[in-house]
Amino acid sequence: MSGFDALRSKAPLDEDVTARLDAPHVGVFVPGVALGDAVTPGRVIGRLVVLGRSHPVRAPHGANGAVLSIAAHGPVEYGQELGTLGAATTATEGGAAAEAAADDAAGYAIVAPIDGIFYARPSPDAPAYVNVGDRVSTGTTLGLVEVMKTFNPVSLGGPGAPTEGTISAVLASDGDEVSANEVLFRIVAE
Repeated sequence: MSGFDALRSKAPLDEDVTARLDAPHVGVFVPGVALGDAVTPGRVIGRLVVLGRSHPVRAPHGANGAVLSIAAHGPVEYGQELGTLGAATTATEGGAAAEAAADDAAGYAIVAPIDGIFYARPSPDAPAYVNVGDRVSTGTTLGLVEVMKTFNPVSLGGPGAPTEGTISAVLASDGDEVSANEVLFRIVAE
């Protein structure tokens, strides 16, 4: 899959930061991870929209840890900080209550089931399956991932998934190349 590797900053880091990830290109950044998420090399941390085309941004070689900070959705310059990672124990300091609060704020992540092309609508002239603010329940189709002319539905469901919720973020655009386990949607449980 095409895309960019985030730049690993050479700047001095704070004591609890193990890596700083910077923008590899000018564009509009759309975050794909939340505070506390575990990141390993190759994991998609967000998307960078450059000249109207969306590209996954992956954690580079040697970038391991939990997300301490992540840039908000918006324009970025080359080399601008996208986020920081810390040791896994740093992200869990403050106990389970802090971790649960961070998960609730970010919402439940719906990920791509396989590498392929994401489609937000059933046909080019049809409306999107879902939009931010839509209420969804178990089994609701949120999008499709196409691989070799086979369309794999992306839906709400599975172990640990809420039975109902509201779409809080749509992180992929129609026609984007996506990687398996890349976050496509976030849902706030109701």
